[in-house]
Amino acid sequence: MCLDLDGQGQKGVSGSPDDQLCVWNLNLEEFKCTRKQITNPGVASVRIRQDGRVLGVGGWDSRIRIFSWKSLKPLAVLDFHTKTIQCIEFSKGAVGDYGILMAAGSNDEKISLWNLYGNL
Repeated sequence: MCLDLDGQGQKGVSGSPDDQLCVWNLNLEEFKCTRKQITNPGVASVRIRQDGRVLGVGGWDSRIRIFSWKSLKPLAVLDFHTKTIQCIEFSKGAVGDYGILMAAGSNDEKISLWNLYGNL
């Protein structure tokens, strides 16, 4: 249902209706998918932050899950929206004094802005 590539074009991540994220490399000679189980099924959006440190995952359960991109360790669950998270995007650079922001859009007709982990 969704996919994103890291900034170096080496790895990617995809999500689907099940409770798994698939992280894969782009080496076509040896394609390998590492699966990461998430709490609730249904992934509608994924986005890797440009610095390659954070992965945002938007779920059918209206939550945004934040993972470390390198280890896939869960870092946070953001609970604001009431319907499926359809898209996630990170700002290309710092936004004023807020640093890099993450925006999320949902079927609840709201857009949320998040400042994750200070001014990176």
